[in-house]
Amino acid sequence: MFMFKLLFLKTVSAVFKAFGRGSSIAGFIDGKLKLNIIKDVDFEGKPIIFVLGTNGKTTTSNILYEILAKENKVVANLKGANLESGIKTTLISSLKYNKKLDADIILLEVDEKTLKGIKEYIKPSHILITNFFRDQLDRYGE
Repeated sequence: MFMFKLLFLKTVSAVFKAFGRGSSIAGFIDGKLKLNIIKDVDFEGKPIIFVLGTNGKTTTSNILYEILAKENKVVANLKGANLESGIKTTLISSLKYNKKLDADIILLEVDEKTLKGIKEYIKPSHILITNFFRDQLDRYGE
């Protein structure tokens, strides 16, 4: 069943990508159809780094990627798709049919509001926080 789910999501993603759209479509569909494909992924104890904060997430992630990718295969959402659907799509794009990611390190920019939901299926080994400003805390009702 896993292979069919993954094939379906990769196919949909490829079709949308061919039209220059859908940077987070596979993750969106995974959530809407409750496929929960990421829960089946074998992360094999790989380092999983989350970068979050009010400002600087994308820049920090890109800098870290440049450093880490010199000697490692890194899966990262470098275009800022940092909500749940974008993160799932990033992982789905590197996912193999044996339930393993084609990577040595997983580097994910994560919107701080989605952290709780993401941690349900991906356990980070490291969390890097750039900053938190009060205006963002309003999203949580301070």
